[in-house]
Amino acid sequence: MNKISNRLFSSFLSNQDLAKVKLVSYFPLLVDEDKYSLLPSDHCYYYPLTVDVKQKKVIKGELNFFNQIIFNNYKKDNLLPLDKVNFPDLKQVDKQNAIIVNLIDNCYGHSFLKLLNLYEIYSLYKEVFDIFVICPVALQHYVPKDKFKLINVKLGFNDAMICYDFEPIILWVKQQYKSIDFVTLDTYYCHQTPDDLTAFFGFLPENHISQKQYITFYYRADYFRTWAGNKQQKRIINFFNQLQNYFPTTQLVIAGDLDSTKFPNSIKDIRTKAFGKEVDLMCNSYFANSFIVIGLIGSNMLQPSMFCDFTVHLTQKNKITIIAEEMLNHPIESMSGWFKNIYLIGNEDLSDINSNLLCEQIILLYHTYIAKKYKEVAFTNKLFSSRMSQSEFYKNHYPFFDSEKSLQLKSNITDFCFKKSIIKYKINKVLKKLKLNY
Repeated sequence: MNKISNRLFSSFLSNQDLAKVKLVSYFPLLVDEDKYSLLPSDHCYYYPLTVDVKQKKVIKGELNFFNQIIFNNYKKDNLLPLDKVNFPDLKQVDKQNAIIVNLIDNCYGHSFLKLLNLYEIYSLYKEVFDIFVICPVALQHYVPKDKFKLINVKLGFNDAMICYDFEPIILWVKQQYKSIDFVTLDTYYCHQTPDDLTAFFGFLPENHISQKQYITFYYRADYFRTWAGNKQQKRIINFFNQLQNYFPTTQLVIAGDLDSTKFPNSIKDIRTKAFGKEVDLMCNSYFANSFIVIGLIGSNMLQPSMFCDFTVHLTQKNKITIIAEEMLNHPIESMSGWFKNIYLIGNEDLSDINSNLLCEQIILLYHTYIAKKYKEVAFTNKLFSSRMSQSEFYKNHYPFFDSEKSLQLKSNITDFCFKKSIIKYKINKVLKKLKLNY
């Protein structure tokens, strides 16, 4: 996906139709007397829909998990209550024209991915428009106040499915400006320079020091987002104990949701009951300083995928279809870049991925990752006198990782698999001969 040259609704709508635009929760609608249509922005790009309001009948498109919500819940004059809105203090209007960006959604992950669009929107339109951002409270601290005019909406992510009409917000902005417009958003947008996003949004604390020293597991308390249900605690502890054999000096960290579950003192526990600016920035700092971050697939892995070069998404088989969505989309320009997001597939509750199996797979994958790193460096450094051997490279650049022990693990697994294959081959050969004789 390349840079979008024009995100404005006015690029595909007439002035007459632009005046009919409504923002109904996270759905941009073109509303006529007796019908409405979803406008191309965010998921509405991919799930178009036109509905006859009087007959409540689909005229164009088809219903699915996304647009079924607006189909079921759309009501005329279901206006957003003003007590749920915090408007900015407009001491002055900088431009004659304004645009409205709507970050509201029914889950944190989608709102966060919409937020990232602000980087390009600002570069495209800062000279011509004042830019208003409708934002859920959970993300307000990431919106740069010196660049945007923030409109906080006090709706929980589930409340977004009530489908309030944001007309009070649109009218308030219209009163201040000669004209207003809206912009398209894309949660799958490919960010060409991910590092620039960190500085733009202030994702890391001001006192952040870049120093890789952790391996982090992102813990979820919700039973349906756990690794093997009630066995999660035991599996994480066993997994960390085995992993420590290969990363003997690395601090192990547990992040995410704080509940009554306890972990040994050897595991640094940074879990929290409530997220906010300080907690978010602290967690981002840990992710940025982690060699590896492991967690169940979901929006909780978005920030790790931004800051860590090696993330492991444990994926239930019924979640395979959302692979590559709950992550930062960016160009992959090297072999090692493919290891930034690794997906390990298990059954419906991941109970078939035990601690030993997860440790083995991560060790082998991490060894493969640093081997690719070595090849990239070796290819770019053609001076024979300064080139390092592979083992020297590992010791110099990855001293925290016991590469010799991981090589032994690889050898043991290879030998075991080979012997097992030979035994199966011989058994099948005998069975085939017996069958022929019979």
